[in-house]
Amino acid sequence: MKRIFTVITLLLIINSAASAESDTEFRKLVNSAKGADKCILIKVFGNDPHSEFFDTPYQKEHFIEASLYLSDYRDAEIIRKYNVNAFPSVIVLNPDGNLLLPVKKVNTPREIDEYADLASKVKSEPNPMAQQDLDYGTNKMNAAAMLEYIEKRTSYGMDNGEVMDKYVSMVAPADMFNKRTLLLFLENNNINVPGACCFFVKQNQEKIKTVLQLSDERFVRLIDKSIEFRFDNICKNSDEFALSQIVDLKSSLSSIDKALIENEYATKYFYGTRQPLKLMNQSRIYADLIMQHYERTKAEQPNPIKSKRSSIKDKKSPLSSVVSLPVAHAARLRNLSQYVVETLSVKSILDDALTWSIFAEQISNTARFDIPETRAYILYKLGRKDEAVEVMEKAYASVPHDNLDSKKLIGLNLIKMKRGDKIY
Repeated sequence: MKRIFTVITLLLIINSAASAESDTEFRKLVNSAKGADKCILIKVFGNDPHSEFFDTPYQKEHFIEASLYLSDYRDAEIIRKYNVNAFPSVIVLNPDGNLLLPVKKVNTPREIDEYADLASKVKSEPNPMAQQDLDYGTNKMNAAAMLEYIEKRTSYGMDNGEVMDKYVSMVAPADMFNKRTLLLFLENNNINVPGACCFFVKQNQEKIKTVLQLSDERFVRLIDKSIEFRFDNICKNSDEFALSQIVDLKSSLSSIDKALIENEYATKYFYGTRQPLKLMNQSRIYADLIMQHYERTKAEQPNPIKSKRSSIKDKKSPLSSVVSLPVAHAARLRNLSQYVVETLSVKSILDDALTWSIFAEQISNTARFDIPETRAYILYKLGRKDEAVEVMEKAYASVPHDNLDSKKLIGLNLIKMKRGDKIY
């Protein structure tokens, strides 16, 4: 018994010494920041980090940088203090050592840079969410507090997917049907797709539209926007279950064949997860399905001229409903061709993508600069430089004057083509 007591006492002494040592080092860091009137950017790793997290320069004029490792017992005390449970993460403190923003998990150096930029805007202000972060992490929040927490996180432009799922699972369905909550979840583009909130939206779409006075079209646009907002995370986590949830939700909102939706998102998923062989096979399946669907719906639709005369007579079947499908199919084929040219270099699939982009241009009855732009990229990658430059010049000329970003991008790539530089 005496021996056990001695071992326990020794461990307590070691832990106390380690804690004192880490606290001393941390105080030195805070004092340095305070003296220089700089914030502190701490990168937290579970083990040795990838070199790119060190190689990338951050906003050093605003920050003193440090790194902590969970594997180092001296750092573990500080890591626990700030409730860091995912790695790598970033802790941003003001010159007094107070949290500026909630601790954030990061995946790339760019995310660190963006977070540092956000922190520099609120420099020297104590973070009003610090205690809320701890309460959330230790499951001490009730539903009302969590809703307030979501609102604050939204004001900082933070990802609320996980928090919203937790909120939806805590409250009764009736608590969701007030305008404030629904607007927060939908209008601010915070809806978590997929998850508990995804299931809630799928089951209650009619009631949601009634409370918010949304048309079917507006509701679908909001859901589409939220899906795009979450899709990068789904690809990043290789979450195929999430993929199936999206397909189910989209199928419940659309009259389009479920097979078309399944193949669309499978193709986007293989592109987003950078799986070239699967993307190549899936692209051909998806393209065939688009063309078959186009031909079938075209045969089923009435003649546009007759439809226009009928609409004048009985105020039904407007012409816009006839031309929307070709536009949608053209967009699908253009996106598919773009995935291929960005990811693959096999001549046979590039030849197929060229065929798809040409067909997209033929069936599209709207002026789209992005379809010839994609065709130019494919021609260039196939080694047909002169043709590519000619098509790219036409794409550049057709970009609306107020679309400065696209004008700039296409202009730069046109210069690259003329110089013979690599694009994809």
